[in-house]
Amino acid sequence: MNFITKTCSVIRLKAIDISILIVLLMPVAATFANVKTESSTSNANSPSVIESANQYLVKIAKANDYGLSINHFKELNSRGKTIVLANNYLVNPKLSAAPAKTIVLILDDKESANIKQIRIEGRAADLVLLAPQGKLRTSPAIWVSSEVLSGSPDF
Repeated sequence: MNFITKTCSVIRLKAIDISILIVLLMPVAATFANVKTESSTSNANSPSVIESANQYLVKIAKANDYGLSINHFKELNSRGKTIVLANNYLVNPKLSAAPAKTIVLILDDKESANIKQIRIEGRAADLVLLAPQGKLRTSPAIWVSSEVLSGSPDF
């Protein structure tokens, strides 16, 4: 019986060591990112997000035959950072066929958008934000290449 107890305590110790190691190796930045896509895998049909100190770079999904790039998000809270939509093949290889003419951002129906600024880099495109909750917490400035559009929500 003493042998079994010693073996179990060693196994428990190893399990604790492994769990501590896993926690230490987990990427911390992903926990705090607030611009999150619905898909955890990165492919040409879904957007991917790269966070830096002052912006979120969103590599938008490839455009369909009509020039629409459909992008689904779990969260769209920029936390005071600029959201940059990459509509350029050099920055976003998903757009190898052609850049998008219209970029559609669809937010999860349980969330509201909190956007400081959205900028489209590359080819100018129309921008559509679909937020089923209908809440836009800050009035965004939308930069579309050479044009600047700003608006505030009408409650």
